[in-house]
Amino acid sequence: MAQRLNGLFAVHKPVGITSASISNGIKEIIRQGLKSCHDGRDQETEKLEGGHRQRGKLRIGHGGTLDYAASGVLVIGVGKGTKALGSFLKGQKKYVATGQLGIATDTHSSNGKITQVSSYDHITEEKFFEALNRFQGQIEQVPPV
Repeated sequence: MAQRLNGLFAVHKPVGITSASISNGIKEIIRQGLKSCHDGRDQETEKLEGGHRQRGKLRIGHGGTLDYAASGVLVIGVGKGTKALGSFLKGQKKYVATGQLGIATDTHSSNGKITQVSSYDHITEEKFFEALNRFQGQIEQVPPV
């Protein structure tokens, strides 16, 4: 039964799909698997004392949204695992990024419309790595409007 499914697992989220889509897809796969294991009956219902049936919820969540344009590890919690997500996600994160100097877009990302093209001849390797150092450590991210 759905309420007995509890746990955590990691999924690779590719570029071009949302974290919510991954969670919803996994939820549907689990539902279909439960139905096929139980002669087509929806096992989200649980028989209670007195013969009444009550619909239970299959809880699935993810431990932090990855940007649509990002790929990476998405931690999925099922059942009681959804409550445990927070305690497993307090570790350090590591990011790998690519970029293009001299381009600005309306979304501040690679999938936006180019709004400005500028020379970057004045950027030295030293200045570049100096700027990158500002992105190390604990950072309060402020998304663009």
